[in-house]
Amino acid sequence: MKVLLVMFLQIAVCAGIFAKNFDDIFPDAGTTMREAAFSEEGYYNTLARQSDNSYAWTIHPVEDLVNDAAKDEVKYSGKNIAGKLPSYILETLMVLPHKNGERRTLLDIYNALGRTRALEGRMYHSFSRGKIVPLFTKVSRIDDLKTKRAIDDPPQAQSIPQNEKILFRVQDINFGACYYRSELDSRASSISYTLSNIENISFLIFSVIKKENLNIHFSIEALDEGILIYALTGIEVESFAGSHVDVPSAAKKRFDVIKGWIVDGING
Repeated sequence: MKVLLVMFLQIAVCAGIFAKNFDDIFPDAGTTMREAAFSEEGYYNTLARQSDNSYAWTIHPVEDLVNDAAKDEVKYSGKNIAGKLPSYILETLMVLPHKNGERRTLLDIYNALGRTRALEGRMYHSFSRGKIVPLFTKVSRIDDLKTKRAIDDPPQAQSIPQNEKILFRVQDINFGACYYRSELDSRASSISYTLSNIENISFLIFSVIKKENLNIHFSIEALDEGILIYALTGIEVESFAGSHVDVPSAAKKRFDVIKGWIVDGING
């Protein structure tokens, strides 16, 4: 009986039987935010760190959806995304309607996140170049930071691991070779997915974003209405770069590329 119960719970999670409604998770979302969340663009808001090291949050989930990035902890105990208090945080909320009435499962989401190479060649509008260009010209997983040997993405998975960590290298059109770590945690009805830079991001000889100072935390959940994507992006830019770059705009463009990769992967 116990074995059967465990099997049922695993099937139920993958099938999305325990899916919730948007309003169950965001009961305080007003009409404007809700409409934006269900739009193709999604809801965005940029928060600047205030003088008391707090942030004027606009998205208020009924429960913490992002591991290690609980907003109340940021505000009241000084903890933050990856234990930091970044100058800017980007709040994002969107729901992808079920495609043609077909429910996507957590396994669909996990397999979309596993296609790392699909980040390669994704386009964005470069203000400095005045045209649309690929942000990452090459993307591959790597075995470790010592050898940095490129490895292939795995085949489609048949089950979701409870925890997983992946290292990958991107050839950034602006910053050259950059290295990131992704960490995945699966829960009963959602997947927590984080991205962090694991080496300094530099331009020429200048450090632009120091190690671990770019952190994106996603919570992705199968709802009755579709796939919920809730994210917090924290970014701390070195002072010389911050004085020459519109940091919120630059952060949003990069986030949009990553969000687009996830959305297209889920939509298939």
